[in-house]
Amino acid sequence: MASDSAKKHSNLQKQDITQGLNTLYTPSTFAKEPAKCVDIIAVPGLGSDMTHTWMEKGVHWLKDDNMLQKVIPNARISVFGYRSQWFGPDAVQTTIRAIATDLLHHIQLDRDGKNSKRPIIFVGHSLGGLIIAKAIAEANARKDEYSEIIKCVTSCVFLGTPFRGSEAQSYAKIISIAGDAIGMARYTDILRSLKAGSTELSDLSEAFLRVAVEISIHLTCYYEMLNTMAKPEWDLGGFFRTGITIASQKSSTFEGHDSHPWDRTHTAMNKFSGPKDPKFKDLSSTLKMIVEKSAKTMKLRSAALDKFEDAKTRAILDALEGVNPKKELEAIRRGQGTSLSWIQDDSHYKQWKDDTSHQNFWISGRAGMGKAKAAISIVDDLSKLSNTFSGDNDSPALAFYFCDERNVEKSKALNVLKTLAWQLLNTKRFLAPHFFIEASKSKNNTQKSSLEFTSLTELWKCFQTALVDPELGTTYFVIA
Repeated sequence: MASDSAKKHSNLQKQDITQGLNTLYTPSTFAKEPAKCVDIIAVPGLGSDMTHTWMEKGVHWLKDDNMLQKVIPNARISVFGYRSQWFGPDAVQTTIRAIATDLLHHIQLDRDGKNSKRPIIFVGHSLGGLIIAKAIAEANARKDEYSEIIKCVTSCVFLGTPFRGSEAQSYAKIISIAGDAIGMARYTDILRSLKAGSTELSDLSEAFLRVAVEISIHLTCYYEMLNTMAKPEWDLGGFFRTGITIASQKSSTFEGHDSHPWDRTHTAMNKFSGPKDPKFKDLSSTLKMIVEKSAKTMKLRSAALDKFEDAKTRAILDALEGVNPKKELEAIRRGQGTSLSWIQDDSHYKQWKDDTSHQNFWISGRAGMGKAKAAISIVDDLSKLSNTFSGDNDSPALAFYFCDERNVEKSKALNVLKTLAWQLLNTKRFLAPHFFIEASKSKNNTQKSSLEFTSLTELWKCFQTALVDPELGTTYFVIA
């Protein structure tokens, strides 16, 4: 049924916006079986009221029970509320990046905890599509924070999104500058960025497309075929009553991805008169098909990502591998004999092992006092507490290294650290992202073909970030 209010909404009215994700429909099965549901997140356009922008003659296609929720009953439908008004009493100064980051923040809050692996399908109208694209590019660039979100995005549907800017921006610029003089508008940073041929939008689109292709995000773009007339409240002097295309086919589509023309104006791209509206049938059918394929998309992506991560981890281990610590330990053990070390009966050692507040245990003494044998004994003892050469993530980690005063190269700090890092990563594979460094560029600006750890400073930074990983438990290092 249609929403209660069918009143005409003006840009000069106070906006009805609740910042963040606003859930409009939750499937009846969501509480018990959230994994079988999907999230459809709609993002409105520039200066849009989060409610009225989706409505036509009282019909709210995202909220009404005979519209999208009837077509896709297993989809939880939400609208992202944000302020970007440049005209009227609510005019604000903000940026695409700020809004995109806020979108990621609220998705993260919403999906924190169990059952957060549901597919995400984005629907963006006009600027909303640019915010979605920026959020995806940002999430990919900040995988340490948003990896779980980016893994779940399966599809994006764009309704008149000007990825390459809009010719209408020049009109909006004149209106906003003129309106600013009488307190009716502001020429905001977002308006500046929407200029046709904008470098900012070009960079954004390139970064977004790279991610979409890399992880197979399905893209569908709908573009307008009719000119949009200026609203009366925008017509400050009667100069802008000629129609204009806000988001042309060239600006709002991507080559090689699905695109569909609609004989509609820009402002009508996200509004439908009812369930029989031909354009609603078109869009809802597309969304239904996307939802039906989303679970399979996530499974295939998960398998591909696991394979890719395994390959990266192996590459890192290969780059770190040097001295085989297990073989070195056995060689030193043979040289030291089989007699027991005094360390096992030492009260200081026992106290250190039992007291987690003391992190360091230092043994010093003259040559021949049994320091090497003590170190071997400590490794053997701590090995009982850990699974040094298995992948048990719940057990304490142990890494060790025996320097050699007769071999200067072997005792260099970089080689010591590489061997310790190799052992740590070999047993705690989830730490791999901390050690992944993009292959550095050589002097002639060409990309090196292999991963290398040649800088002690850079490796030490990786090592430190790995040690503070919240999933890493007790870790022992023995250096002799």
